[in-house]
Amino acid sequence: MQARLKQEFENRLFMYPSDAHYIRAIAHELGLSEKDDYKLFSIMGGQELADTLPLASYRNFQCLKKNDTDYRFNLHLHTYFSDGVLDPLQVLNQAVAIADNNASRKTLLPPFTVAITDHNDIQALPIVLKELIKNPDKYKNLRVVLGCEFGAVWKDSQTQKRPFAFEMMYYCLNPFDKTILRYMKEHLDIRRHVTDLIFDQLHNAFPDAKLSKQEAFKQDPVLEQNNKYGIPGGILAYAKQKITDENAHAYLHDLCYRYHNAFDVLEAEDPYQPYTDLFELQRRSGFGFLGVAHPQRMNVGNFLSDAYIQQCNAIGKNAGYEMIYTLLNKLKAAGLRALEINYQFDLESFIHAQKMLLEQIPIDKTDGNYHWLKLFKDYAERYDLLQAGGYDTHSDDIRGR
Repeated sequence: MQARLKQEFENRLFMYPSDAHYIRAIAHELGLSEKDDYKLFSIMGGQELADTLPLASYRNFQCLKKNDTDYRFNLHLHTYFSDGVLDPLQVLNQAVAIADNNASRKTLLPPFTVAITDHNDIQALPIVLKELIKNPDKYKNLRVVLGCEFGAVWKDSQTQKRPFAFEMMYYCLNPFDKTILRYMKEHLDIRRHVTDLIFDQLHNAFPDAKLSKQEAFKQDPVLEQNNKYGIPGGILAYAKQKITDENAHAYLHDLCYRYHNAFDVLEAEDPYQPYTDLFELQRRSGFGFLGVAHPQRMNVGNFLSDAYIQQCNAIGKNAGYEMIYTLLNKLKAAGLRALEINYQFDLESFIHAQKMLLEQIPIDKTDGNYHWLKLFKDYAERYDLLQAGGYDTHSDDIRGR
């Protein structure tokens, strides 16, 4: 069995030479000799993922029944290192069970593939790697993508009333890369600093409210992890519990969002990660690629400036669509490789629109959600972007949300 696994591993590395460098870089960090590199058999590199995704349809990102062997991908899931429930080993245990069941069906479909993509956090990935190398034969039917869901921002005061925050997926990263680790620590430190600044201003403005950062963290563990851009919303929700005077809530909002809503904050007080930095980070690492997470969920209307809306209206253009096209073109120019076209929605209106897009039900051309989803699908196809996706799993079951 070991000899066959080694041979299959060598065959894959021959087919995907850039992945060979990726796998061996990780193997080196794990202390594996070259003859033991095969123990990372289940790890999928960027070249193989890019070659595999075009083989998949939307259906392969769905689990519609128990033991559904058409379910082949979940490239968007979270562990308890961000805002998920499962620990990394529980993810692997569930994933390998699905993979083994799928392997029992003779098909040309790719093996079951999961991507662990915690928010701005990669602590789960070394745990996964150490488990995989303990028993590579156990996981031979599974493919694992090492990833991260990074918060990103595009700042353009000409079109936006506040910075446009969204999320990007980094697929097939090296979790031991010192440049990546340093970058993530620097931005975590900045977010922690901004959290302290927000609480300092709240204390100064409402000294009698007895606001406590520790109490807020106890109520909201995700807020304490500080790995998402929801920091001000979490603090505001806590502060409103302590300060019940509704006349003060607008001021509370301004205090909590002061750093997130401004274009001209100091670099040391800027909680955002510019999208350009993420592309530079990937280039310096040399491995993997970047995609946009659930682009269809971007709530553009919350960010558009009134002046830009009026400007677009004057020439008969939809400001939201124009802003999205501008962003996508900027990302494409920077090196964008994927969009989460196969994202599994939990909103009924989007599920309905997706069925229209798949021609499972008649198309209603008056449905705005249909046109919104079609925008991203058309863009991916026009520019040959990879179509990724998944359940965005936060629950205790990787077969769903």
